[in-house]
Amino acid sequence: MSEPKLKPGVMGVVTSNEWILCPDGDTSKYFFGSLEVFAESDLLGFVPTKDAGWYLIINGKVLIPGCQVRGIYLTDQKPVGRQVVMP
Repeated sequence: MSEPKLKPGVMGVVTSNEWILCPDGDTSKYFFGSLEVFAESDLLGFVPTKDAGWYLIINGKVLIPGCQVRGIYLTDQKPVGRQVVMP
């Protein structure tokens, strides 16, 4: 997935390719919250090779590399279901 053009703080549901470790120690593939996109060079201070080139941060707590983001659905409504984590 290429780097999405999101306004900082936009709300949405994110689906990841693999299980992501949550702040509470559990794992999930589905997240809901405030989304921010950062270039790898801004976060890491260098540009690694063979990577998507960006990171997605959800509610300032969960960091997902762009190469692991399967999809983003922009919505202000909290999804129903126990599978979706709201960090």
